[in-house]
Amino acid sequence: MSFKNLQSIKPTSSKPNVEVDISAWSGEGAKVVFREPKAADLFPDTNLNMKIQFPEFPDAMLYQLSLLSKCYVRQPDDPAELNLFKEFGNIARTNKDAFFHIISSFLSAFPTADLDEAVKEAKND
Repeated sequence: MSFKNLQSIKPTSSKPNVEVDISAWSGEGAKVVFREPKAADLFPDTNLNMKIQFPEFPDAMLYQLSLLSKCYVRQPDDPAELNLFKEFGNIARTNKDAFFHIISSFLSAFPTADLDEAVKEAKND
């Protein structure tokens, strides 16, 4: 393999944003919008501050909260100072049904299964 082979790799096209309907919890027409995760978004960045804010959450959950926070598409009426990680964490803490709806909708639109699991599913031993 030469460097030319790497240079010939074509970029993938982005998936469109996904709108998650949360009107069951926030009123008619309520939604949140997420963009497709970039490669850098998929690497965990959990830190001590995240664990201090939500000590009962396992690392995998902190990772999912971080991913939602990174991929959230800010809306014009969002406050300038907004801690999305904390907001999604508070939803997870206070309304598991709403949180599971948001995270499952996000993961359905943008599957993020790890490489080991993908290899196992493909039975590519």
